[in-house]
Amino acid sequence: MLTPSPTARTPVHRRRICAGLLGLSLGLVVAGCASWMGPRTIDVPREDILLKLQQKFPIQRQVLGYLNITASQPQLAMLPESQRLSAQVALLIDDTMFAKQHAGYVRGSFGLRYEASDQTVRLDQVRLDELAMPTLPSYFQDALQRLGTQVAREALQGFVVKRLRPEDLQRADRLGYEVQGLRVTATGLAIDLVPKRDKPATPGLTTASSP
Repeated sequence: MLTPSPTARTPVHRRRICAGLLGLSLGLVVAGCASWMGPRTIDVPREDILLKLQQKFPIQRQVLGYLNITASQPQLAMLPESQRLSAQVALLIDDTMFAKQHAGYVRGSFGLRYEASDQTVRLDQVRLDELAMPTLPSYFQDALQRLGTQVAREALQGFVVKRLRPEDLQRADRLGYEVQGLRVTATGLAIDLVPKRDKPATPGLTTASSP
């Protein structure tokens, strides 16, 4: 009886080998795509960030038992030159003891941080830059400035303004990309993706902002 040669292959076997080689080739091509396609960017419009920020307002506090303070109607500006964002918020103080109201605004700024553990972009380095309350007695201004700084940090530090969708990250991962950093632009936020490196990505990335 003749025994089939070990090197002989049936048509079905040959097709399986070809399919395996094709799959391996495609995998290598996909893995190499990122290197020759170059960096990619996820753009987040200013309007989207503002919509998220508006969810935190109005913010209300009571001081001395008779001053009711309301912060509302945030407006957002991008500051690409300093890699920060600026928010101006309407401020209303209702003095229930003397039946007076004082209107003005407060302006603050913040950087951004990418948190790889939950794929979020968060506000960072929140600070109060300006307080304008013309009719408020001067002896209240300093106290209000300190209170405003505390409230702003409590309310906004770490607040999520963008959460990347799992499907976006899975697609980027399949194509060989990872998040490198954040950039504040004139029209919003740019999340930069670059070809994966051999070493692990930095878990927390921030905009290059000064305190």
